[in-house]
Amino acid sequence: MDQYHLLHCLEHCRQSTEQTGNTWLTLRKSDEANLFLYKLWKDTKNQDVLPSVPGRNITIKGTTYRLTEEQYADFQEEVGRRRKALVDRDIESPTFITADTEFQIKRLKNNYDKGLEDGRKQFIKLNREDLIPLEK
Repeated sequence: MDQYHLLHCLEHCRQSTEQTGNTWLTLRKSDEANLFLYKLWKDTKNQDVLPSVPGRNITIKGTTYRLTEEQYADFQEEVGRRRKALVDRDIESPTFITADTEFQIKRLKNNYDKGLEDGRKQFIKLNREDLIPLEK
């Protein structure tokens, strides 16, 4: 899901909850993180608040590999899991929540970068033999 659709979905959910006052709705930690990110993005319009989409190619020691559809989906999931864990940890921290906006955005960007790198390493570890190099 791209950033536009994610933000649209979060805004729709927020508006629906406000309009209905649904007391049966409970927020999970991931919902809290998504709502926090949405609000921070809406307030700042800073693209670093949201995670980027991982690239379709991976380069290892100068050799570039184009991921198949299945590999790319696995890669995105691995990166997403790691990014989510890092962001959720910060969202649960009172220090992060009360920090100034500039710090929060820098921290989120660092989390996204670290999650991308950690996810990339894990993906390569699990899939190295199945990667096919791009022809030059």
